[in-house]
Amino acid sequence: MGIQGLADPANCTAQNCPVSRTFFNTPTLNSQIYYTSLNLTGKIDTWGVGHTLLMGWDYLDEDSYQKGAYNSSTTPTIDLYTPVHSGTDGLLATPDYAYSWRFNESWNGLYMQDQMTLSYHFHLLAGFRYDMAEQNNQYVYTLPVQPSTLDHANTNALKPRVGLVWQPLPELSLYGNYVENFGLTNGHNPDGSLLSPTTAQQKEIGLKTELFDKRFTGSLAWFDLIKQNVATPSADPALAAQGVMSTTGEVRNQGLELDLAGEVWPGVKMIGSYAYINSRITKDAGVGYDADGNPIPTNGNQGHRYFGVPRHGGSLWTTYEPEEGDLRGLKVGAGMVARGQREGDNENSYQLPGYVLFNLMAGYSLPVGPSKITLQLNANNVLDKTYYNPFSGSGRNYTFAAPRSFLGSIRVEF
Repeated sequence: MGIQGLADPANCTAQNCPVSRTFFNTPTLNSQIYYTSLNLTGKIDTWGVGHTLLMGWDYLDEDSYQKGAYNSSTTPTIDLYTPVHSGTDGLLATPDYAYSWRFNESWNGLYMQDQMTLSYHFHLLAGFRYDMAEQNNQYVYTLPVQPSTLDHANTNALKPRVGLVWQPLPELSLYGNYVENFGLTNGHNPDGSLLSPTTAQQKEIGLKTELFDKRFTGSLAWFDLIKQNVATPSADPALAAQGVMSTTGEVRNQGLELDLAGEVWPGVKMIGSYAYINSRITKDAGVGYDADGNPIPTNGNQGHRYFGVPRHGGSLWTTYEPEEGDLRGLKVGAGMVARGQREGDNENSYQLPGYVLFNLMAGYSLPVGPSKITLQLNANNVLDKTYYNPFSGSGRNYTFAAPRSFLGSIRVEF
């Protein structure tokens, strides 16, 4: 149950800014997911080449049911500058739109790979995955009364994967890989039909190292990830609130990722990461209009940055754990998470500011007979920084993210 608002700058003045609102309620939301898998591994040698074989099968079944209602025509506006909150009583007495929705997905996957140990410290991996996926998406419209819709999709896909690792030194590995992927999305178009499957291709090259008896590890990677038919919230905010999606033709993420971890002093451990991501919409389709008002195809948002992906991001975390003495068992830590500016939508019409969060933790472990008890307290966002997250995966609606919070835990290990 909630309300989302939309402010149109054209209707705002220096004195007031009315925000139109949509009230929504989903009193029934049930979901059941079942998953199982079977893996078989074996080792053989052929002509001096060692093989580690993997064969497997996995199965997933998901069934979801949702019942909800929306109201925007009789929901009163609220002023952005001087809001007066009138509550939600009675706002769904006469909803504009009411529905029930059932979604089912059944997925079988078969896969096989061979990891080969070659001469001169080379390792080669090659394999494939074959997916058989089926979806059913049914909408029943109760207000206004409309014919129910039932969409069915049955899709198969064969995707390869290959990787090569060279280890010239025991402490250094150089690698490269290429992977293709396939996935169904549980979103729907404005007409209720299922979204097209998402496909992806990823190339990556990098290096990994372990130094000082593995007390320090590091990795640096360059990646190029291309995804087709990416599920994107509808350009209509009201439809986006109802879960209506569209597909962006192709999105490309290119960048660098750096990860470092190690014990910089006895008992003092640090882990840090940094990522640079250039996320662009490389293919998109839209509809424009000529001088006579006739619809014409356009490139849509092609060339824009994809929403919600910061160009820069990183984190740093440090812990101290005395190895001996009266303080042994104590653990304290501090860290930060930083994200750069993000686009708010694929039109790049507005931006969400970057932010830095600071977190703290303290814990103590003590043996109790044959068991160990650990008490821990985490303080997240200790400076109470205001930042925003997408609402229900939408790029059109954002909510305030978690404020300062505390979490305590007790763990018993037998």
